[in-house]
Amino acid sequence: MKSRRYRFLALSLIGVLAAVGCQGCGPSAQRFSTGRKPPAPSLRLPPGRSPSVGDPLRVMVVGDSIMQSAEPGLVAALEATGVAHVVYDDAMPGWGLVNHSPTRNLDYDWRSQWPSLIERYRPELVVGMWTWDDDVAQADPAYYNRVLKQALSILLDRGDGVDGVVLLAVPALDPSPGYLAFYRSTGWTRQSTVSGLEAAGASWDHLASSVARQEGGRVVYSTATAAAGTRGRATDGVHFCPAGAVVLGAAVAGQLASLLHLAQPSPGWQPRVAMDPFYAVQPGLCPRPT
Repeated sequence: MKSRRYRFLALSLIGVLAAVGCQGCGPSAQRFSTGRKPPAPSLRLPPGRSPSVGDPLRVMVVGDSIMQSAEPGLVAALEATGVAHVVYDDAMPGWGLVNHSPTRNLDYDWRSQWPSLIERYRPELVVGMWTWDDDVAQADPAYYNRVLKQALSILLDRGDGVDGVVLLAVPALDPSPGYLAFYRSTGWTRQSTVSGLEAAGASWDHLASSVARQEGGRVVYSTATAAAGTRGRATDGVHFCPAGAVVLGAAVAGQLASLLHLAQPSPGWQPRVAMDPFYAVQPGLCPRPT
């Protein structure tokens, strides 16, 4: 897996937020509680493909800093199956398909870079989670639907070896007014309330769910992340601490193991998550066990 060179930028941003505080934060509704039950997920590998210890399922991860904070749990749980391996970590702060965050890597263009990454690392499964596009998905769903389909067409281009894409719904976000105001200043959202944040997220989820239905068997919109709820979050009520990453990772890896007929994660992987450098660099990120 590549060096996680973007993680320290994400942590520096989160570290600035420690002074904002999160007093009075209460649980918010799941952003994907849209009133419509999502379709039962379906995902298939090519006939005859059976991942093994010697030939594990190759996984690429994409997303923003929320994915980065959850990723230690997701990676540990997947690899605890013994038959899955994360070959490339493409999560970075401020990432989205259409956002123009000043904190993102301005030299990164998924349209041109994904094909070369896929050719080099040969992932079979791509797992993504991000929030930076939520406002666009809400304001112009037709446009964002086209962009999302374009992204999936690049990932699932015939002959490139990618057999499936998993679009993870982001669990409940619970920033305090101070954190939300700060994040508005970064360009992450235009919303001024948590309910507005959740409504924008629900727009993204609706589009992702719809596209997954159309791509039956190749794209999954997964709400397994709901298991994490607002537990195990950082002081900003948005990013994950080890406890939350463990719950999310276990839920997603368990679902994928069932869908793809992999072994369930073996016991004992959870303690490794807290030792990941992502959480060690900024001691204020997760100030107490949750």
